Amino acid sequence: FMRENGFYAEQIIGHLNLYTDDIIREMGGIVQTALYSIESASLRLHKILDKSINLDRVKPVNKALADHGIVTIHSFIAGLPTEADEDLRANVEVMLELKEICPFARGHMFFYYPVPHTPLRKYVEKELGYKLPNDLKTYENAEFYFGVEEMRETRPWLSDDRFDFITKYIDVFNDAFKTVNMELSRKTLDTLADNPKLAEIFAGIKDMRRPKKFYDPYVLDRVLRNEKIDLLNDIKPY
Repeated sequence: FMRENGFYAEQIIGHLNLYTDDIIREMGGIVQTALYSIESASLRLHKILDKSINLDRVKPVNKALADHGIVTIHSFIAGLPTEADEDLRANVEVMLELKEICPFARGHMFFYYPVPHTPLRKYVEKELGYKLPNDLKTYENAEFYFGVEEMRETRPWLSDDRFDFITKYIDVFNDAFKTVNMELSRKTLDTLADNPKLAEIFAGIKDMRRPKKFYDPYVLDRVLRNEKIDLLNDIKPY
């Protein structure tokens, strides 16, 4: 129906396991961007998260989507309980591999948010022994950097230094793995120059594969500008 009527989907969100070859084939030429969550490239953390995806499928699915002209966004979480530097590095390595497959692939990193009454929240309290606040006002202010004090209060497994480190990690990750990452920002370059441990975790991002051209990831804007649209081929050649 959408193909016959010239309709496009700017972005869809789905589980990695749902992106079969048949589904991807039908998406080609219609869908501009597909988003799915990886959360973490650490198998150990996947067990804690109870994340039911096969990490071995990430690269072939990304390749199949790119071959059908579909840009991918991969969401991650940092600041997780028991998370180590090698886990943070694993996230970077996955994105470097995905950028090698298709330089328009995007990684977006979020700060873990311990939502009450969720399995991971229960793990934090039962297995790690932390007592977390339950009032709605605290959690209302504890996301999107609205309230640093509340953010720290709801993530007590992070020391002040680790909290600041994770905040910088998220900022660098989101700048480095933008959809059209033509170059790193001055802020990111300065952050890496000032923090050797962070620079080690992000080793390779200065030399990663980058798009050969700018690509507007918002098909609605292109429709309104009456541009010629060929989603199967618009990101090619990479």
